[in-house]
Amino acid sequence: MKSLRTLLSLSAVFALAVFVTKAVAEDQEAVDPAVAAANSERAELPPINADDTARDPSVGRPERGGMGELEINTRPAGGEVYFADEYRGKSPLVVKVPSGRNDLSIDLDGWNLVKMRVNVWEGKKTSLNLELKLPLGNLQIRTNPSKATITLDGKTIGSTKGAELNVGRVPSGKHNLCATAGSRSGCQAIEVPREDTLKVDLKLK
Repeated sequence: MKSLRTLLSLSAVFALAVFVTKAVAEDQEAVDPAVAAANSERAELPPINADDTARDPSVGRPERGGMGELEINTRPAGGEVYFADEYRGKSPLVVKVPSGRNDLSIDLDGWNLVKMRVNVWEGKKTSLNLELKLPLGNLQIRTNPSKATITLDGKTIGSTKGAELNVGRVPSGKHNLCATAGSRSGCQAIEVPREDTLKVDLKLK
């Protein structure tokens, strides 16, 4: 009788282990549809190729008078594409265009982010994969002492108030950042990166 009980107990433990293993496997297989879609979009995005020969004059000048195809992929999508001074649509796109070397311009959110000369060959497809970065960045500012008024290029942009000051949509490039607290002040020359955050620690004297 004792052996039978032991056997039944072992069987129950084995069945429970199988159930738990199956449940864990099913949970691992379950993927959030939004995450799956984002991963799929990321996987399908063509690689950024900064050395695309489509814009390289050394490969020769294509003849005018024919028709070719222009393929534009951008990261992010949605860039307004102008080719040979004509609006062609939003990226990603593939359009038929006159052959030859012409101007390509791409705008995003009101900013002109791409301006170049591009070769299009008769009967061939010219493909460009471009990364669009807005000329804006972010600032994360800390001061010592921790309460100070902050100016950027002479204009007040906020105060640290005992904590860090976060400022968004700052034009990228070089700026003069200053802080004042009573009789103490300090300045620093900075360069804000595109679509990134610059962290600054200002010590006032």
